[in-house]
Amino acid sequence: MQTVTRRSLTTWYMVLISALGMVISFHSVWRFFFVNAFVESKANSTTFIVLLLLSWLCYCLPLYIRDDCTVDLSFISILASVLTLGPEAAVLISLISYPLSVVPTPDGKEHIHVFNTAPIKTLFNISNRSISYAVGGVAYYLLGGTPGVISLPGILPPAVLYIVLSMAANVVVILFYYKFSQDMDLSSVVVPMILGLLPSIALSSPIGYFLAMLLGMENGAWLALLFMLPLLLARYSFKLYLDGQRQQFSIIKAFAAALEAKDTYTLGHSSRVAAYTVQIATEMGLSERRIRRLSDAALFHDIGKIGVPDSILQKPGALT
Repeated sequence: MQTVTRRSLTTWYMVLISALGMVISFHSVWRFFFVNAFVESKANSTTFIVLLLLSWLCYCLPLYIRDDCTVDLSFISILASVLTLGPEAAVLISLISYPLSVVPTPDGKEHIHVFNTAPIKTLFNISNRSISYAVGGVAYYLLGGTPGVISLPGILPPAVLYIVLSMAANVVVILFYYKFSQDMDLSSVVVPMILGLLPSIALSSPIGYFLAMLLGMENGAWLALLFMLPLLLARYSFKLYLDGQRQQFSIIKAFAAALEAKDTYTLGHSSRVAAYTVQIATEMGLSERRIRRLSDAALFHDIGKIGVPDSILQKPGALT
């Protein structure tokens, strides 16, 4: 009964967020085309198309830190959209580019797209972004932010507040989703989630500003596209590093399985010890790097078995 209630609460929450996000999205579209009228000029239209293309590309090329955790560079184009065309443009670009994205699975064998994802989940993700960008946009305008005016240091207060509030709104929406779906203690996931977002946001924000500057120059669209090439190269290099880490972990698991195969009586023991180790270390608040090391150590804590003869390990009677 409790599971049914939780599922029902989660569904209603996703519907509520989706409805609110769609209202905000359509309002932003209306303001962008009929109030701000930023796309009247050819330059602004070209800027919009370039930012839309970059946003779509970033959504399609995420980096898998873990199987359940990805980082993409879409915030670069979102921030550049806010600075050059306004917060409404950021909502509109996300509204168009996210549903068109085709994302590879962690193993690279399949792809995730709108046609194999539940519609409510797609709407929820789009709406979460629309709400987050709109919340940040309100702060951006309140602090005097003006699209197209990006001179330093005047742009810093509205831009920084936009970044902070957008990230905060995004975290709040996701946290309540976990609260309803898994009945999680929000206090235990707030800090890790924020710390997980901070590096990506902090590093991508200056790039978003430089991208906005390039778009304001003569031939800015071409300069922006050229500017993104080194970023894609850096992304590819980091992907190779992460793939290497994943392969190393696979080798460790294979080696641990080989150890357990030597003594079938304790099959699965090392994996269970590693799982308990991670849970305890997480509860203790240890760093992710240290938790990963402890997990590897737990998998290998019986490594001595590999040098023990089978006649001893699998002796039917008591050891002498």
